[in-house]
Amino acid sequence: MVQHSDILDAALKEEAELLRQLENTVEFQKLEAIRRVIRAYRGNDADGAPKPETRVRRRILRRTPLVRAKPQKGSAIEETADAAERILRKAGRPVSRGELYKILVAQGIAIGGKNPRNALATRLYHSGRFQTIEGQGYVLKAGHGKESKAASE
Repeated sequence: MVQHSDILDAALKEEAELLRQLENTVEFQKLEAIRRVIRAYRGNDADGAPKPETRVRRRILRRTPLVRAKPQKGSAIEETADAAERILRKAGRPVSRGELYKILVAQGIAIGGKNPRNALATRLYHSGRFQTIEGQGYVLKAGHGKESKAASE
């Protein structure tokens, strides 16, 4: 009499063999890419169990590096960062995101997006020059800014 475990073992071996044969085909690679997209949008792991979204998981699914690129000169990030740096130096204290946003807009710096205040926070983060003090606002990171660059040259 054939045991259930024997049938399962035989099926698993056959599945593994078929996967080895198919994994190098273009069709199989397309299928795997589609499965990754489905898992990402469903928020499920390969076995269908819910999986929490994490920054690392999103990067793996998008296959993008975790390294942050330096903003290009003249970019919106650089323009915003330069203006924010001037505001913080003049204020001499931490400045909240809302206050910083109002001052930048008054100076004619355009910050778009669905939520411009979040876009501002993203620009400041990507500039690498600022840090936030919880409950107080943004400050310049030590060793950042035009004065420290001029002193090092």
